[in-house]
Amino acid sequence: MNRALLPAAEAGFSLVELMVALAIAGLAATAVILNLPSTTATPAIAAQRLAVRLAAARDMAVIAGRPVAVTLDATGYAFALRRDGAWVDPADRRLRRQAWPAGVALAPSAGQGSARHLVFDAMGMANAPLAITLSAGNGTAVVRVARDGVVAIGGARP
Repeated sequence: MNRALLPAAEAGFSLVELMVALAIAGLAATAVILNLPSTTATPAIAAQRLAVRLAAARDMAVIAGRPVAVTLDATGYAFALRRDGAWVDPADRRLRRQAWPAGVALAPSAGQGSARHLVFDAMGMANAPLAITLSAGNGTAVVRVARDGVVAIGGARP
């Protein structure tokens, strides 16, 4: 049938068709929003991010052939690279100072002060084993650095 012969009332979409299309689009948008990751900071997520950055710092120490240090305190953690006899900030922006996410805190540790200092040597070895406990109202998580430089997440409790 020729479209030019159709009456104007039959051309386009009906109101019902438009309402059905909008309802389907609304349901799809709702499904997407409900499946987005939570923005609530948890110790487990903060521990994963810290562990990845610690492993990157260890790798940087091996590749550059220079010690890399990390200092952890109540506000966050920072990395430094040993260059020409002094500690300098790494050029890699991923290893710049990071603050703990809101609600996540560095848990106090027996026998350690408020700040903790760890150094990876040019072979990737840590100067001492270290357990870093992060806590929040929704649980705790532990990042462990072994003497051989291996970084692992363990002891997570909901």
